[in-house]
Amino acid sequence: MNNSVYILEDRAIIYINGEDTKDFLQNLISNDINKVTDNSSIFASLLTPQGKFLFDFIIVKHKS
Repeated sequence: MNNSVYILEDRAIIYINGEDTKDFLQNLISNDINKVTDNSSIFASLLTPQGKFLFDFIIVKHKS
């Protein structure tokens, strides 16, 4: 297993918190937010209302 961390200069981390975070994200992304667990992340995209690609990202659950 490779435990290396790679810094991607063209990427950022956005932290979203709140009671309705899941509902907010579910209506914006191309994957099912309910698949995100303590042990599982998802790859998703943000699309325009017409379905054109804008951004791709990985969603992970923050362990506090």
